[in-house]
Amino acid sequence: VAIDQRGCGKSPLGDPDRFSPDLLVNDLYSTVSSNPVFRSNDESGGATIKPFVLVGHSMGGRLAMSFAVRYPELIAALVIEDMDIRTRPLSESRIQSKDRDATLSFDRKLT
Repeated sequence: VAIDQRGCGKSPLGDPDRFSPDLLVNDLYSTVSSNPVFRSNDESGGATIKPFVLVGHSMGGRLAMSFAVRYPELIAALVIEDMDIRTRPLSESRIQSKDRDATLSFDRKLT
């Protein structure tokens, strides 16, 4: 299952004032918990989320790590791909931030 994060692909950003690392983790959990692909029946007949392989690309890698920290029981394996950990000058970024300090602060909340 491939998921567009808020503000990526065809997914709208939503309220920019509510946009946060925790909100992205909550979005991912909501998607996983509501999708039958991730569900299994437990011994008592109730539905549970079965552990799965989580792959995160770029910023999705930071999200995947944050999700794995919060829900380690749901992660069978964690794959992080092409996540750049260095800070780049704004001149090298395709997406320009008007507030570099706020951008860096947000980024650090994911780690």
